[in-house]
Amino acid sequence: MKKLFITFAVLVVFILGDIFFILFVQASGFGKISKSYKEISGKLKSLQEDLLNQSKKVEYLNQLKTRLVVLEKRVAFDKRDVTTTLSLITNIASNRGITVISIKPMDVVFFKKVKDYDFFLLPFKVVIADGYHDLARFINDLESSEHFFAVTELNIKGNYPKNNVEMTICGLGV
Repeated sequence: MKKLFITFAVLVVFILGDIFFILFVQASGFGKISKSYKEISGKLKSLQEDLLNQSKKVEYLNQLKTRLVVLEKRVAFDKRDVTTTLSLITNIASNRGITVISIKPMDVVFFKKVKDYDFFLLPFKVVIADGYHDLARFINDLESSEHFFAVTELNIKGNYPKNNVEMTICGLGV
C-alpha cells in the first residue's frame, strides 16, 4: 500500500509538473500573443484615425469645390461674352421697372490676377431715365445680385420726376 501510495504520489507530481510545464509554455505564448495583439490593435487605431482624417479632408475639399462653383456663378461673364453681362444688367433693370435708354459696352479692363485666374472688368455705359428712389433700388439690386457688379461712375441730370442718369456699371469676369 505504501508502494502504491508512493507510485501514486510520483505520478501526481509528474502530472502536475507536466501541467505546469504546459501552462508555462502556453502562458509564454499568451504573452507573445498579447504583445502582438497590442501592436496590431495600436496599428488598427492609427489607421482608423488616418481614415477619419482623410474623410475630413475629402469633406473639406468638397466644401471648397462647392464654394468655387458658387463663386464661378457669381462671376458675371467670360471676357469674350458681352451679351451675358448685358442680359444680366437688362434683366435687373426690367425687374425693377427702370426705363433703360441705352447700354453700351466699353473696352474690357484687366483687373487682377489671382492664382491661375486673370480677372477683368467689363464696363458698360448705361443711360436710364427714372426717379431717385428707383435709381437707388436699381443700384442696390445690381450690387446685391448673385453676380459681381459695381457702379463706378454716376452722373445725374435732374428732370424731375424722371432724372437722366448716366452711369458706368462694371461686371467682373475671367
